[in-house]
Amino acid sequence: MGNRIENLKEQYPRLLATLEKYGPVEMSTQIRTIKEILIYLDTANESEDVMIKQVFQMHKSMSPGKSGLAEFHF
Repeated sequence: MGNRIENLKEQYPRLLATLEKYGPVEMSTQIRTIKEILIYLDTANESEDVMIKQVFQMHKSMSPGKSGLAEFHF
């Protein structure tokens, strides 16, 4: 795996732990998406570029408009 993927594998669990500990109940959709991202990162057998694009699309779904994780940039 490339460094970018390894970095994502380190950062998403941190974000997940923070949201599970401090996040409001309204973050349940974002928490579920982060769990899906982590599963994808652990199981995908694709090139790094394809994986980055897929994770980016999944990540974007966490910040619809002015709600969600709009302040967390990919």
